[in-house]
Amino acid sequence: MKQNKGVIMFRKLVNYVVHIIFLIPFSFAQNGDIKGSVSDISGLPLPGANIQLKNTNYGTTSNIDGEFEFLNVPEGYYTLNVSYIGYESIVYPDVWVRPKAYDRLEISMNQLVIEFDRVLVEDSYFKNSGLNQDQSITFRNDESSRCRTRAFSYNKLSSKRCKRRRK
Repeated sequence: MKQNKGVIMFRKLVNYVVHIIFLIPFSFAQNGDIKGSVSDISGLPLPGANIQLKNTNYGTTSNIDGEFEFLNVPEGYYTLNVSYIGYESIVYPDVWVRPKAYDRLEISMNQLVIEFDRVLVEDSYFKNSGLNQDQSITFRNDESSRCRTRAFSYNKLSSKRCKRRRK
């Protein structure tokens, strides 16, 4: 009876080990990557474009060549939002992330034109500031030429005169 009990325990142990070996690969989430580039219509890269996966905490910016990547994104479908200052935002629905695979996204953005009715520029700030537009600062020619060859600090400027070095 004791041998049977030992055999039963051994079989249970082997059963547990086999289950663990086969279940470990499936217990980890399968991840994939999203890669691509952002450019304008003429093909020039847009560095610093914002790329976000909607309803997630994933976000990145494009590098100096307009390239971007999301690494180790859980498998599934995502909506990709792309924005850049001065360009129309783009939404890519149903971006499919597969395990150990990626599709390269080539994103081309259109410039956004902002139209205003009219802009009025007034000079009232300068009229009320106490500055006279006719005032100016003048330097004597000999003062400016004396100070070119010698470095000086603002503190010493008022007390010492700059002297030209002779070689």
